[in-house]
Amino acid sequence: SVSYGLVTSIVIFLGINDCNKGPINQQVYEDAYYNFIKTIRAKYPVAEIFCLYNTYSGYNFNGYVPNVAARQNSEGDARVHAANISFSMTNEYKGSDWHPNLAGHVIIANNLIPSISSVLTSWVDDTTPPSDIASVKDGTGADVNATTHTTQLSANWTASADADSGISRYYFAVSTFPGVTGSTNWLDNGAASTVTKTGLSLGVGTTYYFSIKAENGAGLQSGPTTSNGQYVAATSTPPAAPTPQPKPAEGIRAYPNPSSISSGLVTFSISPAAGGEIGIYTVSGRLVKTLPAALGTATVTWNGTNTGGEKVKPGLYIYRTLDNSGNALTGKLVLNK
Repeated sequence: SVSYGLVTSIVIFLGINDCNKGPINQQVYEDAYYNFIKTIRAKYPVAEIFCLYNTYSGYNFNGYVPNVAARQNSEGDARVHAANISFSMTNEYKGSDWHPNLAGHVIIANNLIPSISSVLTSWVDDTTPPSDIASVKDGTGADVNATTHTTQLSANWTASADADSGISRYYFAVSTFPGVTGSTNWLDNGAASTVTKTGLSLGVGTTYYFSIKAENGAGLQSGPTTSNGQYVAATSTPPAAPTPQPKPAEGIRAYPNPSSISSGLVTFSISPAAGGEIGIYTVSGRLVKTLPAALGTATVTWNGTNTGGEKVKPGLYIYRTLDNSGNALTGKLVLNK
């Protein structure tokens, strides 16, 4: 069973061991082979199926295999092919129990090339990943900032592209942190570019982020793209940004918010005053700066610069406060000019 990537061709070589015990009933053999191909076709509807036989072997089933392929073709399945490998397997090509050794397998593969190349004329060796997804929107249409659902989340995204082998599927992940880590739990979404994940237990007041990546027909994947998050609110109206004030009120973790890059500092509060750190991130999950908070410090200020000391650009940023007691909070911060 193959469920990974895009299957373009399947090679079947059956019947040799059946014939070792003497002649086999032609109708029984052909019917069983026919039904086997039907089972494969149901799983892989567009794959080219090559049914191998070898006229040099002298077994009577060699005449049966073309009959099976012809029967499939007559019923409208033109992607089933009988392929004669025409190989006289002398002793130098035999391994244990009369099976082909390495040299024998090489000859069989080389003899199969003409049959496959005549069918897969547009096949390409895709070694490049698909393009990254341009944007991920929270919700089922236009990007939303909040949701009142506590058991499901939705997202949609722009399509990825791959000129060589096409896009076979998308993967998504949901987290309370922007971006992805090595432990991210990716889920297969098939070819659809929208998803509604149900059966969740969402916390009111928490922001959730969708990360999406694409996979092409060769199994190569794009980089992940993350949404800017959706806040689980108690009502359909998202909470208003806190009013700028000189000191943090209960529950406020960043102030003023929105803030101005040119006017001064942003203050973050950590409660309880156990020390910890604040991480500043872009909406795509890239770390901008980490601000340490010494033990006993309840507030930390940020001057709007990155790790290189350069002023960041105006826009939407994500912050995550984490104190040494393990208490974490993620929120949004708007920086104006």
